[in-house]
Amino acid sequence: MVYSPIGLPPDFPVVGGGADFEQGDAPITFLHSHECIEFGYCYKGDGIFVIGSKVLPFHTGDVSVITPAEVHLARSAPGTSSHWAWVYVDPIRLLQLVGKEADCLAMDRLSGRKFNNLISPASDPLLGALLPEIVEELRHRRPGYQATVKGMIWSLMARLQRLAPKRGVSSSPMGSEPAMRRIAPALDLMMQAYGRRTSVTEWARRCHCSITNFRRLFHKALGKSPHEYLTELRIRMATTRLHSTRDKIVDVAMDVGFTSLSSFNRSFRTVMGCSPREWRKRQ
Repeated sequence: MVYSPIGLPPDFPVVGGGADFEQGDAPITFLHSHECIEFGYCYKGDGIFVIGSKVLPFHTGDVSVITPAEVHLARSAPGTSSHWAWVYVDPIRLLQLVGKEADCLAMDRLSGRKFNNLISPASDPLLGALLPEIVEELRHRRPGYQATVKGMIWSLMARLQRLAPKRGVSSSPMGSEPAMRRIAPALDLMMQAYGRRTSVTEWARRCHCSITNFRRLFHKALGKSPHEYLTELRIRMATTRLHSTRDKIVDVAMDVGFTSLSSFNRSFRTVMGCSPREWRKRQ
């Protein structure tokens, strides 16, 4: 887990508009965080984001929203790459709102287990239009671009509040941060080797603790057991394959680490609420 500061300019705390970023399919080997909000727009591709305790699939047209409270990293679907643009911003310093207007700047509701950091065009089409426009304004810096960017980020933040959990809903971003840091080596291993058989013994050894202590730390950090997390990770990786390829379901199941199609189907229905075949038809 790495803290990676962006270094926003003090007079206009926004960075973005550079060349599109190509995200490959290399294994996720570390999680990182920033001192500001990170917005992303997926121009093309499929894959998964690991954000705190969440494993979220992404697709073309999705907008990502990640606050400083959550460590994260992305990986494209195996054998592919995805193309992204990023915008980093401190909305509080940028907009300097006061009173009731400042409510839209609350970042505590834009993280945690109840907040979906990846927003599809179906959920809010305007977000998917706003972010590329912000990128273009920052890229070309036409006259008045700073005022334009401020207005669009204000609108973006206000719309995000509509998608956030209601106030009072528990939204612990990462569980216990010390526990999260202790289990980070195990999360790295799971991401690198989700398709093969690994054991709690191997995960605990990576974290230099006993199996009992590892299970306790894992649940404290993520609110679920190691095997529950690994199963969800495998299912999320499977959804990227089902979305981006026409591969046979049984081949997808074997590649992401399941030993039988029946166990894959059961786990898929538990995590996604439908069968793999039904999920693929809806996409």
